[in-house]
Amino acid sequence: MAKSFDSADEIKLTIKKYVEAYKWAFPQDYTATIEQVRKNRSNTTKATGDFTKFKGTDLVERPIHEISELLFTILHRQLSEEELNWFGSKLGARWFAKTYPEFSRVDRV
Repeated sequence: MAKSFDSADEIKLTIKKYVEAYKWAFPQDYTATIEQVRKNRSNTTKATGDFTKFKGTDLVERPIHEISELLFTILHRQLSEEELNWFGSKLGARWFAKTYPEFSRVDRV
């Protein structure tokens, strides 16, 4: 059965389970990712993050968090479509950046 946005607490627990497993199973990847995030954060000019405007469009992107390709793959293989949709939503991205500040690209979420 698909999970609804009403079950955000369950989705959060699921994501936490996979992130903690990733940190335990792949400590070198985790450490390298955190170092890269720190470097990227230090290059950010604003506490709330930098915005990227895409040429020829009105689209603007503001990265809130950054994860390794390995963690990305784990989450995309293990989470349901609805869980991924929640994770990719503004609410999910903010929750993740606050819960795991080591992955946060911004000082203020």
